[in-house]
Amino acid sequence: MATVLDSPEFPGLKIYVGGAPVAGAFYSPYYSQAMTKISRQSHGSSALATAWKINTSPWNQSNCVYRKSSANCSSAVVPGPTNYNNGWVALCRGDVQGWAASLGISYPVIWVPDAMWREPGDLAPKAPVVVLKPEPKIELPGLKIKIPGIEEPDPKPVPEPQPEPQPEVDKAGYGWIFALVGVGLLIIGGVAVTRKKK
Repeated sequence: MATVLDSPEFPGLKIYVGGAPVAGAFYSPYYSQAMTKISRQSHGSSALATAWKINTSPWNQSNCVYRKSSANCSSAVVPGPTNYNNGWVALCRGDVQGWAASLGISYPVIWVPDAMWREPGDLAPKAPVVVLKPEPKIELPGLKIKIPGIEEPDPKPVPEPQPEPQPEVDKAGYGWIFALVGVGLLIIGGVAVTRKKK
C-alpha cells in the first residue's frame, strides 16, 4: 500500500511512495524497478514507447539522475535520455533527490504524466487571483469620503473673497475744501476783529 504525501513544489499534487504509480502524480518506488513496470501500472501498457514518454518527461529530465538502465544501479550515469538503450531515469536508492530524502523518501521521486502527458505545472491547482481594492480616501476639510467607482461631480470653485473697492479720493477736492474753510475762517476772523474795533 502506498504512502501518500503532498508535493512541496506543487501544492495540490500528490507523491505516491510505494504501491502502484498513479498517472498525473509523483511516484517513488520502495525498491528499484524498471520503467516498463511503472508504465504498465500507471498507463496500462508496458510498451517501450509508453515507458519512454514517462522517462522523457521534462520534469524528470530536470530533476532526476539518468543511468544507462533504470533498474541497474551499477550502470553508468548518463547526461539524459538518448535512446531506448541509453538514458533511463535512475530508480536507485543512491539517486534520491535531497528534497525527497528530507521528507523521509528513500528512492528517487519521478513524475508520471497523465493520459494527456501533462506536466506538474499543468495540473497543479492555480492559486486564485485576489484583486485588492484601494481603501476609501478621506479628504479634509469637510470630511469628504471618496469611494472608488463612485464619481462625484466637481464642486464649483468658490472665488476667493476680494476686498471691497474703496472710493477714489479726489485729492484736488480736499484742496478746495481746505481753501473754502480757510477763506471762511478769514472772513469770520475779519468780522470779529472789526466788531472789536468799534
